[in-house]
Amino acid sequence: MLPVINFFDALIFLAANYSLTAAPRLALLSRTREFIPRLVRDTSLLTFFLTFISIIWWLFGSTLLTLLIPDSYGESIYLSKIVMIALPFIGVSTCFINALYVRKRRWIVATVFALDVVLVLIANVLLIPQYGARASAWITVGTEVWNAVIFGLICYRELVYAPSR
Repeated sequence: MLPVINFFDALIFLAANYSLTAAPRLALLSRTREFIPRLVRDTSLLTFFLTFISIIWWLFGSTLLTLLIPDSYGESIYLSKIVMIALPFIGVSTCFINALYVRKRRWIVATVFALDVVLVLIANVLLIPQYGARASAWITVGTEVWNAVIFGLICYRELVYAPSR
């Protein structure tokens, strides 16, 4: 699984680079009318780009990995396809997390991540002994989907529904 994780980590840097470049810009716009449209645009673009990469991986990743890694990592190819489902959701949650940070809602992000740790530990203890690495891959996807939905709802409540806070 290690070679696959290296590919996935490299793709996560795309979301991290977005954070580094967008946060100062979002901070300048955080109390203006341009903030929400910029957030929507950034979220749409990053999600589209990461979804495109995820689809390309689903279509051609098996071929690429077969050429680059030995046969002993055959299970990694299947697991990489599962984990790549999480990539667009990582992009969505990254955008929402940035918005919460620049609006001084860091405690919300920390609370959600603390809850993530508890949920992932419980899921790991319950599922990995029975299902192994496949459970771990699906737990990763589930966590990222959960984060995208939760951070999206929180952003809506904090930024759109009650923007004056």
